[in-house]
Order: sequence, then structure tokens, then C-alpha cells
Amino acid sequence: MRKLLMHKQIVVIGHHLVVESYQELIQELSNKLKNKSIELTLITPEVYKEKVITHAVTMKGASFNHIKIKTMFGKSGRQHAHFYLGIAKVLKNIKPSLIYCMEEPNSIVSVQIAYLAKKIKSPVIFWSALNQNRNYSDLPLVDIRRYLYPWCINYTFNGSVAINALDHKVDKVIKEREYNHKVFIQNTFGVNDKFFNAKIKKSNGILKVIYVGLLEEYKGVKFLIESVNKLEGVSLDIVGDGSQLHYLKSISSESIEFHGYLEYSKALELMKKSDVLVLPSIPCNGYLEQFGRVLIEAMASGLCVIGSNIGGIGNVVNNAGFLVEHSSSKELRDVLKMLKQDESLLYEMKTKAYQRAITCYSYKAVSNQLADKLIEFINE
Repeated sequence: MRKLLMHKQIVVIGHHLVVESYQELIQELSNKLKNKSIELTLITPEVYKEKVITHAVTMKGASFNHIKIKTMFGKSGRQHAHFYLGIAKVLKNIKPSLIYCMEEPNSIVSVQIAYLAKKIKSPVIFWSALNQNRNYSDLPLVDIRRYLYPWCINYTFNGSVAINALDHKVDKVIKEREYNHKVFIQNTFGVNDKFFNAKIKKSNGILKVIYVGLLEEYKGVKFLIESVNKLEGVSLDIVGDGSQLHYLKSISSESIEFHGYLEYSKALELMKKSDVLVLPSIPCNGYLEQFGRVLIEAMASGLCVIGSNIGGIGNVVNNAGFLVEHSSSKELRDVLKMLKQDESLLYEMKTKAYQRAITCYSYKAVSNQLADKLIEFINE
């Protein structure tokens, strides 16, 4: 009598994975899990506003199943408010060995998944980049988030077997909140393979600086502009849009060019022509930069990186770039001036950044580490 092989199933859920390029992590993860006879199913919204309205597509050659489900509030990009319509039936049919939900514990979708996981008796792991221990009492009394977020956190904490903390700061916050189950630290941000074809280039005399991201107060672009204004031999390209666009243009010198929102490929092309990427984020209204994906994309593109020493930026940059005090135009200007004057230092830091990206942030490296963690929970 032939013995039937029982394949275990992991379901991964995440709104950001509607973006095809982000699915490379899932592809690498799926390949690793298949070697252990574990199948992977990805669940994403059909449509989600991830910076722009994005219709979910499955990457070419995918080795995983991809189920696209309608959501409430997905089209408006409301990360903490969206939830799935009809996901209960999908999870019941799969009855996964493990659910890995890449959503914050303080969101409605996480409560939904925790509730459904309990019904079908599937263990669930949540993901978190919350690097501040907020109790939300600073929000107005009439703001529903003041009451909703703490309730969501309490429910998901009780309904999960573990939380994937993005870094050590997040791990500390989760433990301060007296989470009673396992916490493991694992970065899940990676860089698409097409970034890793950069030949580290030397400066051509003009130090080309670039910023890619939203033009909002908490991104601190004002301080970057102030540092570049009247800095001889330095140009700045700003890619992105936001509520501060007109104000930022009004304080910019002729050496600064605004490109608006660019498609992914065009932004990448402009980045590869640059020398330095700066992420000058500042603390603002309870916000701290959690990671800064653009940093690792720049590092993989062969750029030197500079970031404010807040939130998760320091953990990303490490010793492969420069960290400056937030809101300090002078400190940022001093670093840019130093790089302009010392081409050998600039080349050295570009090389360090590229090597760190390959070692720590390729999707293959990230997925190998994550797969080992998830397999541990399946085998328990």
C-alpha cells in the first residue's frame, strides 16, 4: 500500500504584497519551503492603494499559490482599517499548518485573522515594526483610534503564538507591552535582484544627491534642501509628491530639481545615476521611521547612504553609511561637504553599502532566515 505524503501549508497574508516586485520574497520563501514539503499560499487584496492604486498580479514563474480577495478600505490604502471579504471560507478550505500575517497587531485585519485562526485551530504569527510604546492617550477623546488600537493589540497578542519583530527596538516595545508568547527578530525587507547589477562608479566632479519618498513633514526634506542650498558642486534630485511640494519648491535653489512621482523603473534609473541617497526623516506626531526600504534599494544600487539617527534607520545603515542628528541641516551639510571633498571616502562608503545590501538584504538571504523561523513553529 502506497504511503501518502501529507504536505503542510503555510499561508502568508499581506496587503503590500499586491506589488509584484515585493513578491520575490515570497517566491524565495516558497522555494525554500518546498524542499521541506511545505506548500505556500499567498493571500493579498485584489486591489490596494500602495502609494498608488495597485491591482494585484502574480509574479511570473511563481511557485506559490496566490489568492486575491476583495477588501473593505483597501482601495483607500487604510493600512489599519482594511479587512477581507470572504477570507473565512478560504482559510477554512486550506486549514493551514501556520498563518504568517504580515500586518501590524494594532490593525483590524489582524483581529480578523486572529479570530479566524482560532476558529480553524491554526496557529498565527503577526509581524510588527512598532518602534514606540504608545498607549494612544495622546489622540483626541473623539478619535476612535484612541480606543480601537489598544483593543486590537490586546486581541491579537492573546490570539497569536508569536510576533516577528522587525528589529531590536520593536522587540523591546513588544516585551514592554508584556507579550506572553514568543518574539523573534527578523528583517523581512529585501531588494529585488535587478538592483544588484550596479558597478560602483566614481563621482564625475558633481556630487549627485537624491531623495526618493513622500514630501510630508515627517520625512524632513526641508532640512535636506537647507543643507544643499548654496553648497557648491552638489546637486539634489527629489523624487516624490506630497502636501509639502509647493513649500519645498519655494525654499529650493537652482541646484535642486523636483521630478514628482516616478514609476518604479524610472526612479531606479535616476537613482543609479546618483552618488548619495539621503533619508532625513524626523520625529513627528508620534511617527518614527520604521525601516526605510529606499535605503536598501540605494545601497544595492551602489550609492552611499545618509539617514537620520531615529527609528529603524540606524539598524539598516549600520556602519555602511552615515547617521546624522535629525532636523540638523548643518550636520547633514557637513557630511555632504566631506563626501564632495574626499572622493576616495565616497567610493569606500558606496562599496560598503553595496556589500551590506548583498549580505543582509537580498531576498534570498532574507527568505532563508525567515523560512528557518517559520519551519520551527510548524515542527513544534
